[in-house]
Amino acid sequence: MDSPILHLFSAQGGWSGVAMFFFLSGYGLMESERKTHLGLAAFVRKRFWKIYKPVLIANALTFLCMTVFVYCKTSEWYLANWTDIFKLTRIDYYYWFVGVLFACYAIFGMCIQVPKTHCRNILLSLLTILLCIVFMICRCSVNHWASIPLFTIGVITAEYSEVVFSLVKKWHFWILFALTCGLMVVFAKYVHEMTLLHIVVNLLQTVLLLLFVGLGGTFSHNIVLGELSYPIYLVHHKLIDFPIYLGYMLPVWLFLLLTIYAAWLLHKTIQLTDRVSLSLSVHTKYHNV
Repeated sequence: MDSPILHLFSAQGGWSGVAMFFFLSGYGLMESERKTHLGLAAFVRKRFWKIYKPVLIANALTFLCMTVFVYCKTSEWYLANWTDIFKLTRIDYYYWFVGVLFACYAIFGMCIQVPKTHCRNILLSLLTILLCIVFMICRCSVNHWASIPLFTIGVITAEYSEVVFSLVKKWHFWILFALTCGLMVVFAKYVHEMTLLHIVVNLLQTVLLLLFVGLGGTFSHNIVLGELSYPIYLVHHKLIDFPIYLGYMLPVWLFLLLTIYAAWLLHKTIQLTDRVSLSLSVHTKYHNV
């Protein structure tokens, strides 16, 4: 069946998931900021390391698996450049997402140092637009920048959560939203620009999520970013590429099971390193005393 809706969502690929992750990341960061304000130095030390550390672990495990795989085929130990472990896209190109997330975290970390709420949000919005323009000028593909506005929308949604959740439950909001999406679709078709269609889908799924959470009173307007969501992103494409490299495709149900299990293992590994780091820190402090 040649459905234009099916075609649109299939063309979206993983971009819809990235957009949702950006929205939830912005929302979660603002929720954390409202509970405990971090200065710029503390923000960089805690927030950036929380993103980068899982990448390092995932890269190290991937590097180890690649090395063992080559040895099993050739019976010779061949070590690639181990410094690639510390880089974002040398081992897995799809970690471009992490670099873009770093950029979003950077502008957020700067903006939360502004004490006045409205000034902070205006500055964040302007910097978001500037960031998108920079990516466009650098000729980055659409998936590098089209999801960035969702991060800022997530931040502002958390800042004005009561207003937003009450708004999405009003019928006239949906009429205005439908007209806006319709105009964007017509304009996208007129100028032959698929980017706008991707943005429409990203906005639509985000608003539907807000409506779902807003109508579910038990959620108390809190959107919780699942602990496995980030590890799932870091491992899912490896489980797509590796079977293709071997010459076959995994069934969808097996791919989903393996992805969730691999993400769980990565999450547990991260937790283990956290406990080891904490133990070493306590041990060092005890000896210094």
